[in-house]
Amino acid sequence: MGGHYTRFPISSSSMSTYLCTLIVDPNIKRLQECQDWFRQTQPEQYLAIGRGLSQALLEVPLQNRARAAREWLDSAIREKAPGPVICADTDILFEPSWQLDPLMIFRQISRAVPVVVFWAGKYENGVLSYAVPEHQHYRTWRKPEVEIKGVDDVLS
Repeated sequence: MGGHYTRFPISSSSMSTYLCTLIVDPNIKRLQECQDWFRQTQPEQYLAIGRGLSQALLEVPLQNRARAAREWLDSAIREKAPGPVICADTDILFEPSWQLDPLMIFRQISRAVPVVVFWAGKYENGVLSYAVPEHQHYRTWRKPEVEIKGVDDVLS
């Protein structure tokens, strides 16, 4: 791809009426390239959830990890207030044994601090999906009530 991501700077003034924006693409490579660009150009707003959360959970007993994950995410995003916070590497939140609803969590947290979330999935006919149907993390939401943009929307 090799595009430049200059058309969609992440700032509170670029946020719509929704305080939670998803950048959705089923192509993991394209999504990763876009994430990498934001990590390099806006590091103070960037949150690598997978890395930070996995470290935070090392000492947490298995039965407490879902609650600890939710608390860690809320705290990590609030530390970057006023935001918006660019949330990447979200796949850990879809761990089936935790039974979390990542979309609901991001929507709730965005009431306090605006978030932009990189989302590996699709949005078609009012249905948001995460992953592909064959994947163990596959989930769908009807009428997600968030702003949804594609990777192409952030390309210049």
